[in-house]
Amino acid sequence: MKNILGHAVYQLTIIFTLLFVGELFFDIDSGRNAPLHSPPSEHYTIIFNTFVLMQLFNEINARKIHGERNVFDSIFRNPIFCSIVLGTFVMQIVIVQWGGKPFSCAPLNVEQWLWCLFVGVGELLWGQLISSIPTSHLKCLKEAGHGPGQDEISDDELADDEDEIDHAERELRRGQILWFRGMNRIQTQMEVVSTFKRSGSFQGAVRRRSSVLSQLHEVTNISTPTHVVVSAGNATGTPAAGNPGGESVP
Repeated sequence: MKNILGHAVYQLTIIFTLLFVGELFFDIDSGRNAPLHSPPSEHYTIIFNTFVLMQLFNEINARKIHGERNVFDSIFRNPIFCSIVLGTFVMQIVIVQWGGKPFSCAPLNVEQWLWCLFVGVGELLWGQLISSIPTSHLKCLKEAGHGPGQDEISDDELADDEDEIDHAERELRRGQILWFRGMNRIQTQMEVVSTFKRSGSFQGAVRRRSSVLSQLHEVTNISTPTHVVVSAGNATGTPAAGNPGGESVP
């Protein structure tokens, strides 16, 4: 709570100062009196850029929130944090200098950028000042955010809380039951589909086997020649019945 309020005071003071007297400090046109669809102004671009840089440097302050002095301790051991800070700074430069009308930004010169960086770095110095204030001296902040004590809660409120807890537990159990039912249904449907797939593949294999066997049978009948059965009498030259001439049947 001490860090939140402390940095909020610093940032609000800077933003309102730039908003109302920033055009006088930087000797630029005021963006407050600009028409609705006017081009982006340097005034509001400086406010936007300063706000982003204050947040960027405050991210470094947020690494140590328990009164530690060295906020840069082991900062390079976290490459993800370093890449996020560096990437944010690079994107801010691109947006301000080349964002144009889509981002409502006007390009800033070197002097304006240096002032924005100076105010952003001031977040680090302000963080050191906040860390110097003992939390024990801020009793109002220590008690802020805490609810009433156990003795201050009435029996009716406790009974209502117990009823709400019981209702929440019933709803949780009901949700778990519905979840398990849904999972069982899905599992049953998957088993049915798998069974149909297996049965379909088995029937297809049977049909393919029967068709192969029928094709083999047809090929065998076609390739086997038809022979005329010659009787033993014809083989020895004895005339068969119905052929009195004794001629052999070709």
